Amino acid sequence: MSPLPDDKEPGCGYGLFKTGEDDPLLRACDVHDARYGQHEVGKEFEPYSQARADREFLNNSLRLAGGSKILKARAYIYYGLIRTFGWLVW
Repeated sequence: MSPLPDDKEPGCGYGLFKTGEDDPLLRACDVHDARYGQHEVGKEFEPYSQARADREFLNNSLRLAGGSKILKARAYIYYGLIRTFGWLVW
């Protein structure tokens, strides 16, 4: 989810759902945050919808998870949180 001005610490997610900077899925989160940020400031370079940005996050997360069942489960949990609460910052 897109960082707000007081949310500068590295990590995945936002607010109560934020993880640390050592999160293995952080790269996927950074890309996702950038997609949400493009929407917020109207700098979309291609037509991204919230659903497309969220699916891209899931795909990137699953790729980063590799063979780890725990990381794959976390990717789906993060995705569920994004789909549930992402509209608040989209």
